[in-house]
Amino acid sequence: MVSLDTLKNCFDYEQGLLRAEKPIEDILFWESHSALAISGRDARLPSVEAAVQVISDSGWPVLTRKSGGSAFPVSSGVLNISILRHYSKDVIRNADSNYTILTDWLMRSLKPLNLNISVGGTKNAICDGRYNLMIDGKKFVGTSQQWHRRPDGSSRHLMHCSMFVSADIKELVGVVNKFYSIADLNLRSTASSDVHINLCDYEPNLTVESVAHLIADVQFD
Repeated sequence: MVSLDTLKNCFDYEQGLLRAEKPIEDILFWESHSALAISGRDARLPSVEAAVQVISDSGWPVLTRKSGGSAFPVSSGVLNISILRHYSKDVIRNADSNYTILTDWLMRSLKPLNLNISVGGTKNAICDGRYNLMIDGKKFVGTSQQWHRRPDGSSRHLMHCSMFVSADIKELVGVVNKFYSIADLNLRSTASSDVHINLCDYEPNLTVESVAHLIADVQFD
């Protein structure tokens, strides 16, 4: 269910399923070696080439993802979930509804942990968005999505979330801040590690694999 792999392999596998001739619906649970995923918008920043070189040389390969958002790091201790769905051409695409379905599913799955989980933006968080999951106001899940239109008018949909389970949050935030300090000439506000949290900070015995099983046991709908 969960394997430690390179981010490139995981992204390539996702995109292969998204563009496969035959419709594929699946939920993938995976863990990656250290890497930094940036968006297409990040890839157009003034000094992005220099930033990519510095971050890569420090042991963090940099890859551009197809979904939106901003730079987000992955590493051991971060559970990634990819949900692939196929929709007929008469289905109206609604990003907010899809995010709500995703966050509701995650909250139902994690309910046995009895945590104070909420949905919303998190000031000074990395890759902040309106559909973060937070514990006591601190971000532990980021979300994104991507649509791929087919020639026949149908759509393939990929939703993705990254969940901090037992990650080195200070290191992850530091990588993002370093990337932007070079790529954006220090014009971007600095993210703070203090507004993030690991699930293990509340339940020390949790692992990436045990959390994956906990979530997989609840039907996604």
